[in-house]
Amino acid sequence: MNDIDWWVWVIIAVIIIALLSVVALRAGSARRVQGHRAKAATLREEAAAATVDARQREADASTARAQAEKARFEADRLEDEARQHDDAAQRTQGEVQERLAEADRVDPDVSVDRPADDTYVEDLGAGKHPDRGLDESQPRQDH
Repeated sequence: MNDIDWWVWVIIAVIIIALLSVVALRAGSARRVQGHRAKAATLREEAAAATVDARQREADASTARAQAEKARFEADRLEDEARQHDDAAQRTQGEVQERLAEADRVDPDVSVDRPADDTYVEDLGAGKHPDRGLDESQPRQDH
């Protein structure tokens, strides 16, 4: 240590150590930044995949809503059709009752005092007339 005092060498050593620390910290920081960039890229890729999945689910939901609406429309249509059939059945039943009443009025064998009920209509399926107790599917034998 010829011309330079020992304390100068200490200052130079401290400066060199400080510079090496700064370089090491920057290198570590650069690695950390690069790691963060890689993680951000991964998160963006995952978000893009999730976005595609979300859009697919939205499309599926729209399809399901459209199918449900179509089913409601079809159910309403069928309900209207059923109502029309019910109305037609009731009109036909009324016409049958009117015809039976007319038949009872013109038939000399039917008592007009008979209470008006559905016995005749119910017995029609069996082929029996309520006042005569006859099986009308068999030929009549007049005496």
